Amino acid sequence: MSESNTSTMYHLYRRDGSSVLLHPFHTDEEILRIAGNQTISGFYGREPQVEAITALRSRLYQRVDAAVGRHVRERLFIPKFLAAAGVFLLSFFFLSLVILTPIPVLDELLISSAAAVAAYIGLGRLQNASERASQLRIRLRGAIDAVHFSHDPCVEIAERLLADIESLPDERLLQELPRLQQQIPEECRETELAGHIRARLPDVHRLESMLQALRNPSPGVQEVLHQKLLRQKVDIPLLMLALALEPVSAVAQGFE
Repeated sequence: MSESNTSTMYHLYRRDGSSVLLHPFHTDEEILRIAGNQTISGFYGREPQVEAITALRSRLYQRVDAAVGRHVRERLFIPKFLAAAGVFLLSFFFLSLVILTPIPVLDELLISSAAAVAAYIGLGRLQNASERASQLRIRLRGAIDAVHFSHDPCVEIAERLLADIESLPDERLLQELPRLQQQIPEECRETELAGHIRARLPDVHRLESMLQALRNPSPGVQEVLHQKLLRQKVDIPLLMLALALEPVSAVAQGFE
């Protein structure tokens, strides 16, 4: 369990040798929190290739740039709006009172609106490239660059279990949860890793009622659940790993 000022990332190998990179930075708030002296620790089972970590950093850089841009736009929306409104009024009065050649009112409105939109967009670009925004990007990217990955035996167990899950026939996956849970030592029940997996899956919190069927031994019910998960494009092996990693009591509560 990490402290409140520490975030964790995980690298897992799948059975086919591809990488799964799990992190908590899915929202702007989570990304911007890195700037608040938050440390990031990375863990793996088998040591990942340098290319996999580089790809993860590149994706996080893109998230940082997008998050900073949205943060700047939201924080300065009202000043930009007022400035654009001022440009609109100045343009309209200039065209109405200063220009001697008569201009239709509709044209004056269109020209003034275009000037206001241009001012709003221009101010947004200037703010996005401002020194404060640049410094925030540098801090966030620096925190990502500083992430150190180290071996964790519990992550290695989870990695082996994922390969075991992926070797099972699809029709047996949902019946294997009790056996999968038994393969996780109590000290390795990683609620953070399980949470990262759930955050990666599409709307998993909406599937909890469906997962109650895992307590039902009926093959027909299992098949219906399996088809629903497939239709929602849920990565079933990763979902099974998340459920196996969670404390048994927590999983049971999710089924009640």
